[in-house]
Amino acid sequence: MPTNNSAIRKQLLKAREILWQEKLELSKKSNKVIASLQLNVPGWPKTTQRIERVKDTVITSFYNFLVQKGIESTYTFFSNNVFGTVPFFLFDSPADKIKQLAIDFEENYPIGRFIDIDILNKKQEFVEREKKRQCFFCGRLAIDCMREKRHSIEDLRRYFDEKLSDFLAAQPFNSMSFHLLE
Repeated sequence: MPTNNSAIRKQLLKAREILWQEKLELSKKSNKVIASLQLNVPGWPKTTQRIERVKDTVITSFYNFLVQKGIESTYTFFSNNVFGTVPFFLFDSPADKIKQLAIDFEENYPIGRFIDIDILNKKQEFVEREKKRQCFFCGRLAIDCMREKRHSIEDLRRYFDEKLSDFLAAQPFNSMSFHLLE
């Protein structure tokens, strides 16, 4: 694991590029709408066993949420890198419909503000959200807080860790893993 900021940035950029290439390749091969799910994790490291437990619960919940809405993924692919496990769900449904459901999930899930579900349409274009996201720490526009560096990474990570602890404490002990649903 890198320890200096320059090495960390390089590793993150490389991992993002690999994820992008995986999405593009999967999209081109399948001609399907792709949804990828990640957590917005402030600071470093981007994943731990605890974060992966949370992510596994979120993945399962998102999958079940879509099934309840009558949407089924035709295939699921998992990538692993410095961001941890990143699932790619493939859909035959329209990209705009999947994006709206993803936004509904993010806005209503207990830790939804930490969830980032990206949708890639069949033309390999991201489907953007119309409404800008709020900062999970202060409620202002997230993009403004990032640009102005309003909050320290330490404060953001501490807040993130507190919310994950609260979330995990509220989960039933025997919640089923998404991997068991495959």
